[in-house]
Amino acid sequence: MKNIDLIKDMYPEGVIRSLLARYGKFRAISGMEIKILEVNGKTLKIEAVHKKRKSRLLNQKELIDRAKTIFDFWDGTVHCFPLTYEPELSKINNTWIRKKMGEYEVKNKDIERNLGLDKSTVSTIINGGRSLTKSQKALFYYYFLHFDTYQAMEHLQEIVSRHKKEA
Repeated sequence: MKNIDLIKDMYPEGVIRSLLARYGKFRAISGMEIKILEVNGKTLKIEAVHKKRKSRLLNQKELIDRAKTIFDFWDGTVHCFPLTYEPELSKINNTWIRKKMGEYEVKNKDIERNLGLDKSTVSTIINGGRSLTKSQKALFYYYFLHFDTYQAMEHLQEIVSRHKKEA
């Protein structure tokens, strides 16, 4: 947690340790990061950012609620400034698409069927015949995100299975 030093001296070590443990769990599950912006008397200002998409996308209200839950020990007012997740669409291009296609063994025909695009459009996009629009970049980003999510779920199931066998 960024700027934790702003409140470290205000609470016992156990409270800070508990705060950091809760924050660690939230961060690992949701990809949410918190930065303490300011402490002014009993008013705490924090920023909650959904930086890495690890679970479903969080809206502003969910970011605020989760961040405030982490600071439930605060005996004053907590002001949370949420920044919702925005994918890095600037990195999406035909090279990125081809890389993802290879990674997940996706063929042109799969993209045609799954996304409802005609053969010539898919071919033009993949071969770099034209620049992608923002909408097309978002389409491919979320299409391949589906594969990333599925792969992560399979990995999690493997871990749970191993843990059950060890127990």
